[in-house]
Amino acid sequence: MKQVMKRVVVCGIGNRLRGDDAVGPLVIDELKKKGQPETTLLLDCGTVPEGFAGKIIGFEPDIIIIVDAVRMNRPAGEVAEVPIEKIKHHLATTHKMPVTLFIDYLQRSLPNAELTFIGIQQAATIFGEGLSNECRKAIATAAVKMEKYSRNRA
Repeated sequence: MKQVMKRVVVCGIGNRLRGDDAVGPLVIDELKKKGQPETTLLLDCGTVPEGFAGKIIGFEPDIIIIVDAVRMNRPAGEVAEVPIEKIKHHLATTHKMPVTLFIDYLQRSLPNAELTFIGIQQAATIFGEGLSNECRKAIATAAVKMEKYSRNRA
């Protein structure tokens, strides 16, 4: 019996010029180095994830994983799956347009897709600063977590 592969989109959100805010796009870079099957779409969404909504919807994913730097009041570099409802009510991200609007739009447009948010606790998001050591280490951890997440759901 042939196993059907689930279609997975991984969206990295963040600004590469603002310290730890770069972790989302850097996780996408890490995943691209490892290679992905045709059933996986990796998107560096930068600071405008809503600009990728059409591409995401057109891919018709079963699973959408969003990775972003967040303030969760945890140790810097901690990687955690954050429940969508917590994001909508309590979680602070660093973007002008709240990521919650992007999530709401995806949920309305793809009601059967499973949506997961992976947050990485930032240390600092100062313009022109480099990545903290904690978040540098967290990139590999997050990439492994996302690979396992998508494989376990196939």
